Amino acid sequence: MFRLIYNIVFPFVFVLASPYYLWRIWKRGSVTKAFGERLGIYSDELVSRLASLKQPVWIHAVSVGEMMLASVLVRELREKQPQLDIVITTTTVTGRQVGQKLVDEHLVLMYNPADLYFTVKRAFSVINPCLLILMEQEIWPNYVWEAANREVPVWLLNARLSDRSYARFRKFKKWLRPVLGKLSLVVAQDEEDVQRLANAGFPAHAIFNVGSMKFDVALLASVDGNLADRLRMTLGWQNNRVLLAGSTFAGEERIFLELFSELKKQHPDLRLLLAPRHFERSGEVEDLCREFGVNMVRQSTLKLGESLASSPEVLLSDMTGVLRSLFDLGTLNFVGKSLCGKGGQNFIEAARAGKPVIVGPNTQNFSRLAALFVRQHGLIQVKDTAELRVVVNDLLNSPASCEKYGETAKRVFEENLGAGKKSAGMILQFLEKTD
Repeated sequence: MFRLIYNIVFPFVFVLASPYYLWRIWKRGSVTKAFGERLGIYSDELVSRLASLKQPVWIHAVSVGEMMLASVLVRELREKQPQLDIVITTTTVTGRQVGQKLVDEHLVLMYNPADLYFTVKRAFSVINPCLLILMEQEIWPNYVWEAANREVPVWLLNARLSDRSYARFRKFKKWLRPVLGKLSLVVAQDEEDVQRLANAGFPAHAIFNVGSMKFDVALLASVDGNLADRLRMTLGWQNNRVLLAGSTFAGEERIFLELFSELKKQHPDLRLLLAPRHFERSGEVEDLCREFGVNMVRQSTLKLGESLASSPEVLLSDMTGVLRSLFDLGTLNFVGKSLCGKGGQNFIEAARAGKPVIVGPNTQNFSRLAALFVRQHGLIQVKDTAELRVVVNDLLNSPASCEKYGETAKRVFEENLGAGKKSAGMILQFLEKTD
């Protein structure tokens, strides 16, 4: 009954919502010949390319975050079985851009089909998968039903439920059970998620905990190991300690400029590095630095290897993709959108650097990861700016505590690596059994 109702109602919802999503796609300049893939309309070239694959593993990664998880999975699968055929589908343009580097003769990247009955049926026909893998929470009823009709197992990897999702799944548990009950395997991120998923209607017998693949994503991201040293030399910061505020949200730069102005009286060797989450805000942050009267330089204006005439007090990082390398420069690393804004940013890459990691009270997007690190003293979570001031000052006054927090952060990070390898091993074991 639910399947019938869904396939009557969803097309109307899809049509009503289409103008908004079409506008967003057009605004981003991403209306291309590949757009038809979202409706199950495939070019002859793509159909031919898919036909050359032999019952591939189909991985659905909705956007950038999930595509990074898929990248970890593909890397681990390729290590053991280089010629394994894989199809990855994604929803967003940015997800497709990230996934493009994975494409080779054994991997096809395409847009996922909208969850319409005939669209999904067409996608399954041209892909002809032996296994469908959904990343995190991306569960669409027609995908699951069509897979069941074709006896294709459906796995949910790196599964998690936020507080909001958990409440929704429990509320509609009765309606969702016919869909969730068809999942063959659910790989959760931790024991709490195992319990949540079972309570929310996922098949309890099929849920297993292998850890979070987000740690492996941090390891996957390349780090320029020399950038920190070259910046120190260029800036004249060889003998300075650095307070780094990364992925900052509006309002947090002011907090750190106020904190820096106060602390540098006690710690004259202290320097400040600001790295806004959105580099487009760099002009706004530069104006703020002028307001505080600090000597500031933008990272994009530096010629690495050439020392500046005078050493600046503040470095403004206005470049994308470099923050993970800048964490090595920090003596203390703060990860933003956690004092101002809500949800927080991923702090795992900061933990990888082996320096003390500080966050504010708002880590809702990473609540259980934050709890894991805090419990083992690998993360310092402050409740407000007053506590931030005390914590930073105490750490600057105690190099031994600083070193201990950094070592612990790195240890917790390293101890939690390997979920990608375990998940890939489960996939390869399944494929061996079905050969």
